[in-house]
Amino acid sequence: NEFEPSLDSFMELVHPDDKEHVYNQFMRILKEEKSIQFVGRIITKQGKQKYLEITNRVFTNTDGTKTALGTNQDVTIQYITNNNLEESYNT
Repeated sequence: NEFEPSLDSFMELVHPDDKEHVYNQFMRILKEEKSIQFVGRIITKQGKQKYLEITNRVFTNTDGTKTALGTNQDVTIQYITNNNLEESYNT
């Protein structure tokens, strides 16, 4: 169950409805070389949907290549709880 950290391997896990958004966010950080934070969904190998808070930053190396560093935090419980609260206030 090894995971090779690359954009391609991560994109394989991204929820089909979020693929375009997540990919566009990664392309944006490559272009702008700024920190970025956003939420996206993945589908685990067990078939469960999870919400991730994705934080990334791109650095340009001395040879001109770019390296992305970041974290993915599971925020599924917080996301669902917030949505349920918002729905209860709107009803």
